[in-house]
Amino acid sequence: MQPEKAVKYFEYALKSAIKNLGAEHHGTSNAYNNLGMASMSMGDYGSAIGYFEKALSNYLEIDPAGTSVSALYNNLGMAYDNQGKYNESIRYYKQSLSLGLKTYGAQHPEVATNYNNLGLAYANVNDGQRAIAYLEKAFEIYISNLGEKHPKVGLALMNIGDVYERNGALDKALEAYQAALSVYVGTFGETHSQSLYLYSAMGRVYANLGMNQDAIAMREKELACKMKVHGANHPVLFDTYYELAMSHQNSGQHETAIEFFGQAMQLCEPSPEPPLDYRITLVRDRIAFSQNKMGRYRLAIGLFKKVIQSKIAKLGPKHEDLAFSHHFLASSYLGIDDFDNALSSNKHALAINLSKYGEYGDEILAT
Repeated sequence: MQPEKAVKYFEYALKSAIKNLGAEHHGTSNAYNNLGMASMSMGDYGSAIGYFEKALSNYLEIDPAGTSVSALYNNLGMAYDNQGKYNESIRYYKQSLSLGLKTYGAQHPEVATNYNNLGLAYANVNDGQRAIAYLEKAFEIYISNLGEKHPKVGLALMNIGDVYERNGALDKALEAYQAALSVYVGTFGETHSQSLYLYSAMGRVYANLGMNQDAIAMREKELACKMKVHGANHPVLFDTYYELAMSHQNSGQHETAIEFFGQAMQLCEPSPEPPLDYRITLVRDRIAFSQNKMGRYRLAIGLFKKVIQSKIAKLGPKHEDLAFSHHFLASSYLGIDDFDNALSSNKHALAINLSKYGEYGDEILAT
């Protein structure tokens, strides 16, 4: 059922429940909860919270220790989570967990879901240590109750990997992602959406570890699987082509990088210039960098000029992203012994970096 239709249906159901059962009947509370879930699916979190609170108020009178109260605390936590009000979400998730432990016991999958949600909320307030502790509890309960190949086990591992990655523990993130990928590929196959996410995540981690050949292998796998699902020309392939090109570029394989950047550019929205699909600017920037590194300085200069013009139009003349382009435009001018333009471009890069990093920042020393 479409969310808009669901909301209308549950609004009708709520009016009918109030009329026939009364405002405080458990059937009316269910109607409030259903309307809250439908509102949340539409992104109307404020309305969802209002409906959940009305349902909760009723259930606290009818059955204060029941499973419906625990579920409503969890639903309120999710709604606040989606609003970015993480401290509020943590408060409700804790209430749901406390009641869930009393109702279900410490090893029930519903309790694992509470631990999982609480862990993700702590991750959102940058408390990685608590996040991992709760997520690992969820993982242990899921694997004990559901077996090591269940999708919820894979989800728990993926969430653990995400938090480790956010906190810079890349080796641990990679280990968790690999385990999650094994679950999803074994259960759903390599073209499942979660498998594709994990190929991408592992490629990103390999790249951040400087393991460019492993990153390339993972991106190639991701690309092949996405092509099976979407075909060869779907816009969803842009990011994979771009990141594959970046890994080749970081490995010094500039010709191959340019080839994949070109594939990425072909997937951008065609438009007059200006306005321009900004992804084209990002791709041109990287192609110009590779042309510079291969000594094709005049090609690089032409591209960097277009990139700088587009970045200024999009970001303004002093945005930090312009420093990279100005710096390598200067390098390209030096390559053809055009010292005046090289000096001018380098001054632009220096001015931007000074405003961003101060006189003694690392970026200043490198300019």
